[in-house]
Amino acid sequence: MLAREIVDETIVLDEGTVLIPSVSRNYQLLQKAETFVSRKMMKTRDAFDMRLLLAEGAVLDEALKAHLNDLVLWRELDAEQIKERIEQITPKLCRAELKSVLPEEVYSSLEVEEFESLRAAVRTLFAEERSTLWTGQLHFEKRRKDRLFCGPTILRIATASANPPSGTHCAGKNDAGS
Repeated sequence: MLAREIVDETIVLDEGTVLIPSVSRNYQLLQKAETFVSRKMMKTRDAFDMRLLLAEGAVLDEALKAHLNDLVLWRELDAEQIKERIEQITPKLCRAELKSVLPEEVYSSLEVEEFESLRAAVRTLFAEERSTLWTGQLHFEKRRKDRLFCGPTILRIATASANPPSGTHCAGKNDAGS
């Protein structure tokens, strides 16, 4: 948890108001994005929550994007794998997982549009993320005994490219130390 992502929320009670420390919407968005790419079995609730948080103005600033970048690199995910996860947000799965937990008016509006706004929210979040990463080949090169890793700091560049920037060097790590 990043201390700067703790915010005070005002809660109104009968006898007055109270400030409660809670996690910021931006950090919640990061957690949902991390969960979306980390779960073995994708849950449409994560996509719904990302859509809701984005609609409420949540954004990933550079520090939070860096955390998400690190997870994507650690999990060795590429743009195609993330796209495949987004495609798993099918109307059939959304109906099965969301109908019983969402208020009828919210669920109905999503069903009419075949849950496209859920997929669009996730695409938007990860499209912004990919624009700051070199996402051509994953940033790993495997050799017999060595595993080379180019850290995320080196890879954050203004535009996506299939080739690393010239002068990029990878530090070797043997598999025993990984």
